Amino acid sequence: MTQNETVSASAIDKVVTQMENSLREARDAIQLLRSGEGQSQDFLDLLKVVCQNLAESKSIPLQFVVEGQISLLSAPCRDCLYRVVVEAVRNAVKHSGAKSIKVQVIYESNSIRARVSDNGCGFDTKNENRTASFGLKGMSERAKSVQADFRCHSSSQGTSVEISMARSR
Repeated sequence: MTQNETVSASAIDKVVTQMENSLREARDAIQLLRSGEGQSQDFLDLLKVVCQNLAESKSIPLQFVVEGQISLLSAPCRDCLYRVVVEAVRNAVKHSGAKSIKVQVIYESNSIRARVSDNGCGFDTKNENRTASFGLKGMSERAKSVQADFRCHSSSQGTSVEISMARSR
């Protein structure tokens, strides 16, 4: 086996391992969200692990912060929050060139807010070709489906995606 073949085999093994881990995490997430058992700390632990794994795939440090009194979330709220946060982290990892990512989950009296911010290159939110991307559009549509507020702010200093909704949605 040549050196190039060894490197290629090693790279393929790494990709396969990452895909297997991602698939396992996705299955766990789906099971947790569907079962109704994904309450409070279990849900947050799963969300943190998935976000950290995404960031680690590109060696980007990720800070995961939970604020407020952790409380129960309705299944639609959990599902929406999970999908929007994971997609925002995935976008930051894939497109931003960020040196760090921060995920904040903020429990408020009757609502929950999540913010994903990075210190990457940002993008022009007024550019229709860019904002029509499936990631942002999908996050916005998912938020609307549970009457959540969705905001995205981006500049050359980074991007911030935020979703806010009633916990019972």
